[in-house]
Amino acid sequence: MNQMFLVELGKKTRRGLVARIKAGASGGGRCYGYDLGASTGELLINKHQAGVVISIFERYADGESPRNIAHALNAAGEPGPRGGTWTPSTIHGDRRTQDGILHQELYIGVRVFNRRRYRKHPDTGRRSSVLTPPEDWIHEPVPDLRIIDDDLW
Repeated sequence: MNQMFLVELGKKTRRGLVARIKAGASGGGRCYGYDLGASTGELLINKHQAGVVISIFERYADGESPRNIAHALNAAGEPGPRGGTWTPSTIHGDRRTQDGILHQELYIGVRVFNRRRYRKHPDTGRRSSVLTPPEDWIHEPVPDLRIIDDDLW
């Protein structure tokens, strides 16, 4: 019975998150360049971090490698997304999973939800992520959160 309850609770939680996304709110997770607003699910552009994001895109468009960009940000003393140092993978991420600064569609005003699901291994209890098929991803336009223009994207 406990397992059935947890499965049903997960379905209801996901349904609620999808409704929040469709209403224009955040479904969770933090994105570099944005701060949490006063109301639940509201994101606001962080001007300083947005400037860093724009400079990353401009430098990459000029042919600079993610490794060099990360080294330059670290040399300038700019804290990374989690407060630590910048790494090349923070910038280029993974094209398949659309991770990383250069693949984040929120910067062009599109919120993407349902990229992955998290499952617990029954024996170890460890949580792992599973990529959902791209056709199941939910794309919601949020033009007021746009940081990067189409030409730079």
